[in-house]
Amino acid sequence: MGELHKYTWAGMQRRAYELAKARGMWPEGEPAALQTAAKLALIHSAVAKATEAARQCNPRFYNLGTADWFEPEDDCPADERLPEFTAFEIALADVVIHIMDLAEARSCRLRDAVIAKMAFDESRSIHNGGGGGEEF
Repeated sequence: MGELHKYTWAGMQRRAYELAKARGMWPEGEPAALQTAAKLALIHSAVAKATEAARQCNPRFYNLGTADWFEPEDDCPADERLPEFTAFEIALADVVIHIMDLAEARSCRLRDAVIAKMAFDESRSIHNGGGGGEEF
């Protein structure tokens, strides 16, 4: 884990960007809109991997009508590269890392936005489905 555990949120966000940039994930000269779109696609891909990892934890994953469709005690396979974590945990970590990378590149105040959004959500009685949630 190295020294990463000592970073603040801002430090982790900055480090995610620095690592991505050092690996060529932010090509010089590409328009910002194109880079942002590519990063959002990468985040979507990471979410899809997390979905697949969740399915591997529990074959009932696609039967969302059951109350116990995903339980933490289910037998989740270990990640191949970091076996001390489940594949699901590492997939979620990838999502967060890619989001932090994009947020740093676009000078987003992600930490503050997360805190504000969580405080806002606490004031809502129902989320996503009647009486205050987003409508689709």
